[in-house]
Amino acid sequence: MINTFIQEFTEAAHSHEISNLQFYTEEVRKVSVNVYQGAPESNFESEVTGCYVQGEYQGKSGYIYVEDFSKDLFEGEIADLKEVALLSDSEGRVSALTKAECEKKNQLTDVNTLAERLIQAEKEALEKHPGVEKFNHFECGETIRRISIRNDQGGHMEDEIKYAFFDLRVEAKKDGVVQTAGGEVLALSAEELDIASAATEAAGEAVGMLAAQPIKTGTYPVILKNSVICEMLGMFIKSFAADTIHKDLSKLAGKKGEKIASSIVSLVEDPQMPGGANQRSFDDEGTPTSRKEIVKDGILKMFLYNQEEAKKDGCESTGNGFKESCRSKPGVFVTNLKLEGETKTLEELMRDMGDGLYITNCDGMFAGADPVSGKFSLISKGYRIVDGKKAGSVNQITVAGNFYDMIQMIEGLGEDYLMNGGESGMIIAPSIYVKELVVSGL
Repeated sequence: MINTFIQEFTEAAHSHEISNLQFYTEEVRKVSVNVYQGAPESNFESEVTGCYVQGEYQGKSGYIYVEDFSKDLFEGEIADLKEVALLSDSEGRVSALTKAECEKKNQLTDVNTLAERLIQAEKEALEKHPGVEKFNHFECGETIRRISIRNDQGGHMEDEIKYAFFDLRVEAKKDGVVQTAGGEVLALSAEELDIASAATEAAGEAVGMLAAQPIKTGTYPVILKNSVICEMLGMFIKSFAADTIHKDLSKLAGKKGEKIASSIVSLVEDPQMPGGANQRSFDDEGTPTSRKEIVKDGILKMFLYNQEEAKKDGCESTGNGFKESCRSKPGVFVTNLKLEGETKTLEELMRDMGDGLYITNCDGMFAGADPVSGKFSLISKGYRIVDGKKAGSVNQITVAGNFYDMIQMIEGLGEDYLMNGGESGMIIAPSIYVKELVVSGL
């Protein structure tokens, strides 16, 4: 179907003086199942194909998005592409596509198999933690994306990624007090997800928070859980992107070659990272991807570019031109981004810290963190650490600081790597020990 559409549309567009055509196609297959109180509540399977068509008309670049590939619609689609081009200030250009064939043939896990694993994991978690009221949300699924880029010069590149997610929210209740815990975990496939352990850990965390109390306002050493760090990095990664730099929205502008983080940490983007769920051999503009050390031993080494932003600086794209959706133009995003450094167990980090806080959850990241200034103020909960050990849970506190100051104060990294994120970037990070953050409580 797609091959026929591209061939016939190319012929029709050329007859209307549209040249330099490029077709970006996504075929997306998904499966997911949600379990509630021991039984499947819903399941979902879908398959969607979309095509983003770009072409040059009278020297300008126009585009359309197509989901219905009927030949009967060509006349209107060509007229739309022309209209967009005439209103555009973007010059037409052609991406040089190298030949890239994809032999991956991923398959989705059967929905019944997913349901059985969820039901068993829910049962085990409830047995181990009877204080749990219920799992409000308990879902697992997989996505396969097959990406194809073709042009009217015969270029053709294909790639495919598969990833699985597990998302849960558990609720514990006692004497009118309600606490929740949970979050999302990603992996290359559902088979690699440790659903049972994640469910049991979340249930234990919710129960453990039932006796939580606020603490006195002050400055504390803090360990931030891996899930918190993944979310933070997801918020601030755009500071390393050239489009953000060019808009004067990044505090990292002009700091290439300078020390911006603790010397014990590095930030690496690796499109072929083992276990990374966004493994891409080329970006959505057809530029080959490669491993990059963005920050090495605390020193900012480079910024990330797509083709448009690279042209502004007279350099080459770094292979980071990715779309947020098939309908959008490529922005600047990452494949698999990992916070690296010498690691220790969580228990060792707590012993190194001595007295402080272990923050397991921060709410309102998008409302409470400013990616431009770096300031954050987040409603949080977790545990007091006394003499290197947990000594009671805390809640109704706010943890505040500045992201760019915080990464300078990283004292240690945990071994508990977690992957989170989405199609515009997977974030892989452990828990981190920070020298101090401001905590508002009593």
